[in-house]
Amino acid sequence: MVSQKKRGGVFGKGDGVTAGGGALSMTMSEVLGEPLSLDAPQETNGASGVGPSAQDAQDSQKDKPQAPAGPSKAVLQRRRAGRGGKWTVRVLLTPRPGPEQIEELARDIRRALGTGARSEDGVLVVQGDIPDRVEEWLKKRGVRKIVR
Repeated sequence: MVSQKKRGGVFGKGDGVTAGGGALSMTMSEVLGEPLSLDAPQETNGASGVGPSAQDAQDSQKDKPQAPAGPSKAVLQRRRAGRGGKWTVRVLLTPRPGPEQIEELARDIRRALGTGARSEDGVLVVQGDIPDRVEEWLKKRGVRKIVR
């Protein structure tokens, strides 16, 4: 027969899962301070003092005016000057994003469209003659007005 000390591992007896088996081992219910339940998670009302509740966060979001998620207007320009005859699409965004935001957009458009994209003089430049695909991608991103 196995002694109680050897069974004190991960699946040992007790009211929860134990962490070890030595003098410092505690059950999960002792760590959490409440019985461990595998049923649906219980909602808290924020009175535990840990932080604001989800309801408080939703209320604070209602009070704040929502800023636009991205640019409101984009102008697409097809160019091929200075690129060895290859077509590119220049995307001018309003309001003008910062350099970090343009680099992030270039990275996102490279992944989404499978083409090259970069920031050049504060303008997003997409490789290839694909203004239709760029326009569709911008609409999915929430740009309200797109001018060609």
